[in-house]
Amino acid sequence: MPFDFSDEQIRFLAKYLSPLEARIQKWKLFRKKSTRLNNNQEIAAAIETLKSDFSEWLVARDEVLAKIEAIGIRYDLTKVPEQKDKCETLKRRHLEIVTLVRAAPEDAPVFEQGTTDMRTLGNLVDALAGEVGEAIAALAPPATTEVFDEALAGVDRIAEFRDHPTLSPSIANKRLADDGADAKRATALQEHTRLCGAARVQITGLRDRFVAVGQGADLEKQARIAVMDLGAALEPVHAALSAAVSTAATAALEEMEQGGDEVAARELARSDRLKADAERLDGALVKIDEKIDGLRQEVEGAEGFQEKRALLAQIAAETERRDALEERARQMDAYRASAAQRVEKMLAAEALQAAAQERVAEVDPDGDDLDTKLAEWSGQRPDGAKAIVPLDPDGDLSGKELQREQEVILANIVYLKTAVERSAAKIVVDAKLYPDEADLTEISAPQKVSLLKMLTLAESLCDKGKHAEARALHADVQSLWRSFIDARSFVLPDLPEDGPDLGKRVERSVKQLSAAIERLWGMGGDDGPFRDRLDAIKRAAETAGTQEAPDYRPILADIDAMERDLALALRQAAQLSPEDEQSKEQAAKTASKIATALLSLYRTEVISEGDVAGVHPNDLLVVLKDDGRKEYHRIRLRDDETVQRREDKSIPREAIDALRQQMQMLDQMAASDTAGSAEAVAAAAKKADEMRAAIAEGGDDYKRVTTALQAFDKKMADKKLQEWRMNGTEPLTARKEKFASGYAASMLPADAANEAEQLLSEAETLIAATGPLKEKYGTVKVRLDGIENKLSAKPKGDDPTLGKVLADLIKNGPAAVSTGPLSIPEMAEVQRLQKEIVAALDKIKALGQHGTGVQGAFRKSLGEVRKTLETKSEQGVLKAEQDAATLEQQVDAELARVQVRPSVDPMAYLRQIAALTKGAAKACEDKDAAQTRAGELRETAKTELAAAKTALDGATRLASKVEYKAVYDSLESQYKSADKAWNNGKGDAEATISAFEPVISNAKELAADLGQLTTVRTGGERVDLDGFETALKVNMGKVAEAALAAGTVMTTLAAQSEEQTGDDDLDAAMTKVRTILGEVGGLANVIAFPPGLQVGIDMVLAETDPAKKKADMAILREKVLSEIRKIANRIEEDPALEVYRDNPFDHGGSWPQFRATLLALETQVLKSLNPGR
Repeated sequence: MPFDFSDEQIRFLAKYLSPLEARIQKWKLFRKKSTRLNNNQEIAAAIETLKSDFSEWLVARDEVLAKIEAIGIRYDLTKVPEQKDKCETLKRRHLEIVTLVRAAPEDAPVFEQGTTDMRTLGNLVDALAGEVGEAIAALAPPATTEVFDEALAGVDRIAEFRDHPTLSPSIANKRLADDGADAKRATALQEHTRLCGAARVQITGLRDRFVAVGQGADLEKQARIAVMDLGAALEPVHAALSAAVSTAATAALEEMEQGGDEVAARELARSDRLKADAERLDGALVKIDEKIDGLRQEVEGAEGFQEKRALLAQIAAETERRDALEERARQMDAYRASAAQRVEKMLAAEALQAAAQERVAEVDPDGDDLDTKLAEWSGQRPDGAKAIVPLDPDGDLSGKELQREQEVILANIVYLKTAVERSAAKIVVDAKLYPDEADLTEISAPQKVSLLKMLTLAESLCDKGKHAEARALHADVQSLWRSFIDARSFVLPDLPEDGPDLGKRVERSVKQLSAAIERLWGMGGDDGPFRDRLDAIKRAAETAGTQEAPDYRPILADIDAMERDLALALRQAAQLSPEDEQSKEQAAKTASKIATALLSLYRTEVISEGDVAGVHPNDLLVVLKDDGRKEYHRIRLRDDETVQRREDKSIPREAIDALRQQMQMLDQMAASDTAGSAEAVAAAAKKADEMRAAIAEGGDDYKRVTTALQAFDKKMADKKLQEWRMNGTEPLTARKEKFASGYAASMLPADAANEAEQLLSEAETLIAATGPLKEKYGTVKVRLDGIENKLSAKPKGDDPTLGKVLADLIKNGPAAVSTGPLSIPEMAEVQRLQKEIVAALDKIKALGQHGTGVQGAFRKSLGEVRKTLETKSEQGVLKAEQDAATLEQQVDAELARVQVRPSVDPMAYLRQIAALTKGAAKACEDKDAAQTRAGELRETAKTELAAAKTALDGATRLASKVEYKAVYDSLESQYKSADKAWNNGKGDAEATISAFEPVISNAKELAADLGQLTTVRTGGERVDLDGFETALKVNMGKVAEAALAAGTVMTTLAAQSEEQTGDDDLDAAMTKVRTILGEVGGLANVIAFPPGLQVGIDMVLAETDPAKKKADMAILREKVLSEIRKIANRIEEDPALEVYRDNPFDHGGSWPQFRATLLALETQVLKSLNPGR
């Protein structure tokens, strides 16, 4: 019959199947057929028997565990301690049986015996369940004086220091060597005893009065308050007592340190550091309090909701920081105050070790008086040690069962010896309060020797048949081992929660119940009644919280009852419904169908169940046959065992891998016992089946994808798109790259083919759109040439132009004006204007600019529009079209203003002519200065390029030298272009300055980077991932600085333009662009490789096994490249970076250096992590 085992169970069972399958005889020439068949039939029967035994074992194991858990859910075992101990014993017995079954050797499975033991244990569990029910039913109802009894118990706890973090009865009563400190201790202890006695008398009197009258909630309240008053009154007393014993503890630690105790030495060093840290924290808390007080005053004077909200947020943040620091300070104080407790633990551990060594040394397993010595040893065991009980006191166990018990005892001893060895070598990192503290192991070397001696004796006792004594000695070692660990590993203590304990318990329980109810709802259970009960508990808690002395007892009783009922409801809801079973079956069938489909996509081979354990889950396919049997197939690997072989080359590997992941997910769902998930499982199975069908038949669609992507690349390389930069080109390319890298694993074949063809269609649309853009470019260029003609000193045509007016003024001077009708002040202004006009014209002539036409703002604007037009981008051409129209209107308006006739309005004529000539003169001065500046920058750029070339030539071992050489070549090309445009001073000086400045700054950065990046380890079999990550972040920081600088330049230029000043829409747009450019700085956070990846690279490169190295290297290389491409795609697709790269100020000049570093990293990975070399 077929057995429905999970993959995990099959892998475990394969351990026992493999020896049987190895005995199956294959056909041989001289072997009798009947002998072979009989042998194989016997083995087949043995395999079926083994599977049947394993199946019965699984059922018995799970049934008994469920019974044990049901007892804890159904009953409150804290009310019946005796039965609780029995339940814990049964749990341990269950674990022992499971351990024994799992540890059985491969040629001797014990499933049948384990099932028998489990069924016997199940009978004991059933009997205990009845016993617990009877014990719970027999419990007497609580006494009416319960509140007073609890109050008296609270006084007893205080009197015995049970809840005190630093004191205990033994510490408080221990005499101190220093007489002065001991006197203080005795006085404080006497006061402690007196106050506790007085509180006990007071509460007893209240209880007697309560019993006499039969009621009195006020008396109960007084009893609770009496306990609280006692705690408050004892605070100074306990502080004095702690101070006294702390002095003695320090002296004891100093004495232990002199004896070479490493723990004592660490404790003394910690004490000094904690004291200094506590003082620093106190100062920090004072400053935070002052800051919070100042913020609160600002809140009172704040105007507006936003301002107040921001201040309140600061107060909340500072308060949170203060609470964290205060808690840390309290922990430090508590740690320092509890030195006596730590000393007591350390001394107790020493005493236990000495006593144990002394007792064990007297026991000689080979001596004639062994029984006598064991009896003496038994009587001297530590207090609280478990009694020595014979293995079979009633003689109920069979010889085989008794032998099994003895084997378990010996196995536990051997395991504990190994654990002790590890403990002596294990560094307790969590116990360090400061990183620079010396490493301490869990136990010391002498402690290890003592424990191992005891365990060796236990082994010898087993050999002598003294298994009960050996078991007791094993338990003693465990207890002593825990004491050793506890006396060496000290951390900051957990602080008690503020407020009443019962109130905190109610608050925590309400949260836990709420989460459990949500879980019940998610499992499809009836959550309504439980929500109603929880609401009632919340209301009761709120009411109790308003009382001076809240009484949470009834609320906690309701919570306890609800917790048990809710646990039962959750257990019932966890039972699988028919729909759940049906969906699991469907998931298994779908997984099998996918596995069947994968058989035609991979190259596989059939394997037996016994071989499953040796196959990696990613290389295993499980096919569910019609008769219920499972058939196992292993995916064959290439010769270097690094990559799985594919049978169908037309389907991408990523698609096949995604389909296999769906199969593995469905396998896990089919093996899951989660109730209420039928709908989700069915939906997942349906989706996976659709994916299987689509991929299996998707060969033609994947070919469509390949064809479309190849055509897309050709279209995007078209010379039209290279010349004309259309809007949407970069986003379309990014979409294509993202699609190409992920479509196989995330999309169905038909959807992927449609998307690829859509991308191709959009590329064709872009190419078609270059034609209209080229025509528009020509139209705008003609218009700009017309504006140039209007500004020229020698314009074409007979129409009046601004250039003609200025040229006529330079040649003939201003026209004469009639001053007859003017007043005296107007005549004075005429003389002043005429002088200014003549001076301006003389300056133009002196600068040699009399033949250059109109300069200044119009000429500069014309140059900017031409630059925008020459980007040949869709956005640039459209912008140039708008700017050209605006500029032409401005030039025509200026011409109209200066064409006033002097005879009509002499004053207006002179004023317009003065403005024109003075502006022209100023523009000529600026042009002359710009020409001088351009010449200086040319020489500076030449010098900086030479320095960069020298640094590049010196970086002989830089892995990214090829990429940085490309950066240098680009800068050199920019320099040559700028120098050619400069044309020995004949070109546009402003444009030349703009061209030379980025060359200078980028050349400086290049030289600096060439010096910094040589720290990245390169060459040979090395990949310095951490070094490259640092270099990438440094370069991205430079990109961010350049982006911010571009935003600043944009703002500055806008502020200098009268046309742009006061334009709200333009201001909003610039603010948005500046904000976007500022976001480039956040991209440095994207540059982060997963923790441990560098360690993985180093381990693979250090591997000495060639086959394993190749296999691991192939997987690791793809993982590293995937992380690099993930970072590259995330950064390159970022809108902020796209805005920076297209900005008109430095044109993304800092980006190539970052890109070069990224390419260098990718090159180094491909070179060093190459499994084929």
